[in-house]
Amino acid sequence: RRAEGAGYIDVPDLGHAFMSSALVSNNVQVAFTAFAAGITAGLGTALVMILNGVHLGSVLAAFHNRAALDVIGLFVLPHGILELTAIAIAGGAGLWMGSALLLPGRFTRRAALASRAPEAVALIGGVVVLLIVAALIEGYVSPAALPDLLKLAVSGLSAVALAAWLGQPERVTTPPAA
Repeated sequence: RRAEGAGYIDVPDLGHAFMSSALVSNNVQVAFTAFAAGITAGLGTALVMILNGVHLGSVLAAFHNRAALDVIGLFVLPHGILELTAIAIAGGAGLWMGSALLLPGRFTRRAALASRAPEAVALIGGVVVLLIVAALIEGYVSPAALPDLLKLAVSGLSAVALAAWLGQPERVTTPPAA
């Protein structure tokens, strides 16, 4: 496909919106599974994260073995920076909740879960935003017959925007005590 000037996948013009919506659905499902599996004291979250890593690593290895890593790389990189970061954050939120069961500190397990829930839910809200943007890129940019440099530019812009967003100082939602 690379020798013919084709990318990893061909998507008809009318299929981009369908592909994006299907990708959002799938990626949100993976992220929520990684988060919700934290209730197993983190074991389920760890399993989801490991299996997803093995799956991605296997695909990349297969392409590498065929000397076609650039084909899959130019498809995955533009959206993968946001998508993989979002799934890692969801896994971290699941492990944070799971740790409340294992290491509640001075709290009861129930109180530890309750105290960690708002932060974890806020993380998942950010994950959803990241996954929506990633799916739009995956549906419209990743499969498009664009120059490699443009796809790399989208990747770089995604990384810079993500770093800027994640690097913002924490916003305090409650006024300080008088």
